[in-house]
Amino acid sequence: MKIFRLLILGTVLIFGIATANAQVCEFDYPDELYLYDSYCIHVCAIPFNPQGFFIVGNWTSNENNFPVLIFADGCSPLNTNCLEDCAPFEVPTGEWVQGLDPYNIMNDPDYYYLGNDCIGMYMKYAHGNPATWDFFFAMYPGMGCEGCFCITFDSELPVNLLDFTAVAGDGEVALNWNTASESNTDHFEIVRNSELLEQVPARNAVTGSSYSWVDNSVQNGHSYSYELFSVDFDGTRAFLSTASATPSANTGMVTEYALHQNYPNPFNPETQIAFDLVEDQFVTLKVLNLLGQEVATVASGEFNAGRHTVNFNGADLTSGVYLYTLTMDNFSATKKLVLLK
Repeated sequence: MKIFRLLILGTVLIFGIATANAQVCEFDYPDELYLYDSYCIHVCAIPFNPQGFFIVGNWTSNENNFPVLIFADGCSPLNTNCLEDCAPFEVPTGEWVQGLDPYNIMNDPDYYYLGNDCIGMYMKYAHGNPATWDFFFAMYPGMGCEGCFCITFDSELPVNLLDFTAVAGDGEVALNWNTASESNTDHFEIVRNSELLEQVPARNAVTGSSYSWVDNSVQNGHSYSYELFSVDFDGTRAFLSTASATPSANTGMVTEYALHQNYPNPFNPETQIAFDLVEDQFVTLKVLNLLGQEVATVASGEFNAGRHTVNFNGADLTSGVYLYTLTMDNFSATKKLVLLK
């Protein structure tokens, strides 16, 4: 049985918080979190103690098996130890980013970070005996954050697929897929109508990656169905998703507004962003940080109907997760991109 072990570090909190400026805050946490188990953690507002509050965990595994810890706002008191009157706590969302440490908690570029204004999650592979993935949960002091959230240990996840699309062209079909995380994956398989067409090597990026492949062996007017599989290093094969398309000489025409996922993603320092316009429009395309602050304007002006691709250079930005937003009179859309230096 795989176990993720948890313990408390620091001087602020042991079965409650007791400081000169705060009342005791009752809480509970698991010593051991078994595979697929969920547990409620009650976090308390920490005044100004610079030590903050740390929960530390480790999981014995190899470097390719990035552990998946699932966080959710609040817990069901019927399924966990959560109190019925404990308010849901907003947990971080998005992708783990290596080297990002906005509050300088770890000061170690090997850590992966996922966090928000209240808490930070840190993960690092430790080459010891035994080798482990080490996990740190840091509660930032002085933010006034309090409530309950769920943590679930879901083991390693070979591929966490975000999307898989088939885009019809003239005599071709372009297949695109994006992953949120990968580990222990040797390659992807593309199957069309039960026939194996291509094997695409996996990059095994824990923060995910973007892939594309073009099928040129198609005829206009015929419908094609594609299946995407992942294959682990031990040969284990897993079905991921399906997509279909019908190539045509007229498929170059844009029929709906759309903002596409940037490629490559993650990137360093350049990436491409594509968007579709049904008619001529004045368009603005901006990049924002997670606080909603503008950090770059990629495009601003009149664009003709059709598909457009623009380049974005993030050389002046720090590593991290950003948002890019397309805005026009009758349409707007936002997606995430990851700059990984």
